[in-house]
Amino acid sequence: MTWSITTARRNALLDGIDDDINGGLGAGILAIYGGTKKALSVAPDGTTPLLAKFTLADPAFAAAAAGAMDIDADPDLETTAVETGTATWARFYSSTDGSTILEANAVAQCDVGTSGSDINLNTTTITNGGTVRITSGNVTAPGS
Repeated sequence: MTWSITTARRNALLDGIDDDINGGLGAGILAIYGGTKKALSVAPDGTTPLLAKFTLADPAFAAAAAGAMDIDADPDLETTAVETGTATWARFYSSTDGSTILEANAVAQCDVGTSGSDINLNTTTITNGGTVRITSGNVTAPGS
């Protein structure tokens, strides 16, 4: 059976995720990884290199509406890559300082690409020292 959830409940779910990302003392973090996405309960390792790390706006997303929310990427969020590789997925973390990644603070994860993905980057070909930019991102709650 497929669930149907009211728009108000879907919005509350998404706003709760955003609250969790923003729940630390510092701004949330979005870490961009290469390789095969790990289960959320599994820490990234050498087969899933950290390519770039963004300090997010606080709040990280605009308030949910119609069961979806957009990442606050206006102006575009930019960072400097810390490793070379192909970006394939991302993980959101709450943070105490807007910089330090702790796996105990993992909140959610998603796919990345250059268009039509959960998080869209200027490129998925990441070069250490190069600029990585989030151009857009959207999360849609299930159950419409």
